[in-house]
Amino acid sequence: MIALRAAAAIVLLSIVLAPAGGEPIVIGAESVLPVNPRSEWCRYVNWRPADGEVVDLNPPRMSWPYNADFPEDFGDALHSFTLQIADDPEFANPAVDVTCEFNFYNTLPALGPARTWYWRVGYDVGTQAEKWSATRAFTIADGATVWDRTALAEPDLAAMGHPRVLLRSEKMAELRALAQTDPGSRAAFARMQRLRLPAERPRRRAPARLLPHRRGPRDRGLRLEAHRR
Repeated sequence: MIALRAAAAIVLLSIVLAPAGGEPIVIGAESVLPVNPRSEWCRYVNWRPADGEVVDLNPPRMSWPYNADFPEDFGDALHSFTLQIADDPEFANPAVDVTCEFNFYNTLPALGPARTWYWRVGYDVGTQAEKWSATRAFTIADGATVWDRTALAEPDLAAMGHPRVLLRSEKMAELRALAQTDPGSRAAFARMQRLRLPAERPRRRAPARLLPHRRGPRDRGLRLEAHRR
C-alpha cells in the first residue's frame, strides 16, 4: 500500500514538474525512497541515555524500547516496566527502583554528580514473561544541570485550591497593575484594546443618505398628461 501511494505521488509529481513547451521531467521507480522501518512501528523508542553517554542533565531523561526483543519483536502486547538505576552494576542497592506502564520515566530524583551510573529495565517482572535488558551505563558531567523531578510524580493538586484559573477575583487588581508596570503586559493589553471584538466597540450611527427617486410608469404617464395640456 505504501509503495502504491509513493508510485502515485511520483506520477503526480512528474506532471507538476513538466515544463510548458519543453520535455517532461520523468522520475522513474529508481527514485522511490525505501520505507523507514521506524515509520511502520509507532512504539519505537530508543535507549536513552545511550550506553557510555556523558549527560548534562541530572537526572537524565530515561526511555527504552517497548518490547524486550526489539527490533525482532513487533508485538503489540501490553507490558509493565521496572526501571533500576544504581551506582554498581550488580544493582545491590538501586537508587531508583520504579515500575510503570510506559517505556519512559522522568520524574526522577537528582543523582550523585560526576559518577558512573548503571541502569537496566525489567519487562513484565514477576510474570512468566519476565525479562531484563542488558545493563547500560552513563556518567553525569561536571556542572550538569540538576533538576529533581520527584515532585512531579504526584503533584498536590488539592493544595492549589479551586478554581485553578488565572482570572480569579482576588487576582484582578494584580493583573491590572501589570498593565502599568510590566512592559510585556502593557503591550499585550494595548494590542487587546486594538483588537476588541466588534460587539465591544462603540457603535457609530451611519450618516443618513438621500436615495435617488426611481420613476416608474405612473410618473411617465403624469408627465405625458402635463405635456398634452
